[in-house]
Amino acid sequence: MAKTKEEQQQDAAAIIAARDQHIEKIISMMCEAHRDEALNLSQDELKLKVINGFDKALQYGFTLDEHVIEFIDIIFTWGDDFDASDKTSWASEILSWKDTSNDARIRGLIEKSEDELEKKAEYIQKTKDHEPRIMNHGQ
Repeated sequence: MAKTKEEQQQDAAAIIAARDQHIEKIISMMCEAHRDEALNLSQDELKLKVINGFDKALQYGFTLDEHVIEFIDIIFTWGDDFDASDKTSWASEILSWKDTSNDARIRGLIEKSEDELEKKAEYIQKTKDHEPRIMNHGQ
């Protein structure tokens, strides 16, 4: 038997309430993991960033909580457009893997992200090691 309009509206309200509760949980996790960025965003901007990340994760077929959270974490690490940016071209390549499970795709994103962060840290350290030092002569 088909649901009445009122029952459909109640179902929709329950889905929205569950999503909002889930979004709040993810916001809390991202604030903990990405404290500096979170402090630079208003509460509304933070919520919008997580909602947009949530929606984008679903567009790529990630539906498991852990996949969605990892996807949003990568957004906080590399930016809202990491999936289309030239500086993270590796992401669009991984996301386009057709005959690969979502688990393998998200693991691929995580591993490549970690590799790139490590390279970035090594580069920063290398440039710090070669900075000119001002010497205090005669003191």
